[in-house]
Amino acid sequence: MCTLSPTPTLSRREVLAAASAVGLLGCGARSSLKPTAPARSAVVLGAGLAGLVAAFELMKRGFDVHVLEANAQPGGRIRTIRAPFPDGLYVEAGATHVVGDPDLLALFSELNVGLFEPARRRWPKQVLFKRGQRSVFSAGEAIPEEDLPLREDEASLDFNGMLEKYFGTLKDHDPRKLDGAGSEYSRLDGLTAEQLLMERGASEGFRQLAETSFCPSGSLKTMSGLALMREALNIQLEIGWGSARRVVGGSDTLPRALAQRLGDRVILGALARRIEQGAQGATVTFTRKGEMHQLSARHIVCALPGTLVPRLEMAPVLPAAQLQAFSLINTVSVVQVYAATKTRYWNARGESGNADTDLPVGRIKDESALQEATAGILGAHPSGAESRRLSSLADGVLHREVIDAMERVHPGLQDQLLSVHSVCWDNEPNIRGAFTWLGVGQLTQQQPLLRRPHGAMVFAGDYNSHRPGFMHGALASARRAVAEVVSREAMLAT
Repeated sequence: MCTLSPTPTLSRREVLAAASAVGLLGCGARSSLKPTAPARSAVVLGAGLAGLVAAFELMKRGFDVHVLEANAQPGGRIRTIRAPFPDGLYVEAGATHVVGDPDLLALFSELNVGLFEPARRRWPKQVLFKRGQRSVFSAGEAIPEEDLPLREDEASLDFNGMLEKYFGTLKDHDPRKLDGAGSEYSRLDGLTAEQLLMERGASEGFRQLAETSFCPSGSLKTMSGLALMREALNIQLEIGWGSARRVVGGSDTLPRALAQRLGDRVILGALARRIEQGAQGATVTFTRKGEMHQLSARHIVCALPGTLVPRLEMAPVLPAAQLQAFSLINTVSVVQVYAATKTRYWNARGESGNADTDLPVGRIKDESALQEATAGILGAHPSGAESRRLSSLADGVLHREVIDAMERVHPGLQDQLLSVHSVCWDNEPNIRGAFTWLGVGQLTQQQPLLRRPHGAMVFAGDYNSHRPGFMHGALASARRAVAEVVSREAMLAT
């Protein structure tokens, strides 16, 4: 079993009270500062999808496991927001789409979490806001193209065909193994995405399409060529799986189902502070409700966001190269601003609510389109430098700027407005950034370091998966970490 141990600042009575508060008395409170690490025991840091899956899989294998989560709810970057929206409406501020990855679908089935294929109504009018002008187009009416044109040989291909033309096919490359050894992969990782596409003869029109469609960094000049190639191969794989689905009742139904299976093994409001390793295991010191606690186990699964790993106090410390790899993690800045309205007044005009704009707020979407209610929710999705700028603003300033812009795109918003809510992932203290993107050299040189075990500790999460920002990427990362724990346990048992 996991072992709870007091810190030097707490009396035995305080430790027992703390243990009772977090439901850990069954783990056996002791007064020793260096508790033993029982066999088949693990502590998981972080209750995002990767951490919850790792704990769930270890529990099924007979491990005594506990999950420490700093936030008040599980889910990490899967976040379904219900308050303060009316009529039972909700929005997805994090992972939304469920692709047809067989392992991911099997997990949903095992947990009895339902999925559905979204079917959006087609509205007769479409809004475009460019160069200060609001334009409305009827269904079937040609919308002026502002992007650079594709060459004739590119335009004759569908999107998947263009991906194959410039990045190869799944028969040539496995997107889950592009960080492996190989001189050609290292060479491609040493190029920027722009250099790779220019080397392969892509037109400026396709380069613009790639930058706006599937370049997480927002610029072909900053992203690794190999990392962009991995994005394209993943898209090919996902196209082959068929249409993406949504989670019945909201995406957070998945982490809540996992947390329910784990029961009181999940300890919320527990912030990990220090990890001290010994010959057989490790002790995690964490704070909860202003008090200090310790848990000891043979294995630690660190499923915290990679940006937080350098802040953990460790003994022994991470090797310098590994610590540097964690310190250099890049994350996409994502800001989302949601405006709840009395009615979906845009639908009354025959408009869908979705609008492409060249304003700092980016694309505007009807977030309530798949839900039945009188009220509605419009969402603004800025990106790139504008997202980073907006993240630095106070909530009131941010909300005013975005609502003023949304009013220009969908006139009448001010009169219909009920409430405004925003999420700035850069400012989330226990997350610090939306999802990972990889710069030049990082896929082949740094990502292997982000996966390397450190004594009793293994790592899982968005930053070391083959598909950052997607549920199946987190799942694959978690199962790799579980395999490492099981292997180490077998080694220690011999």
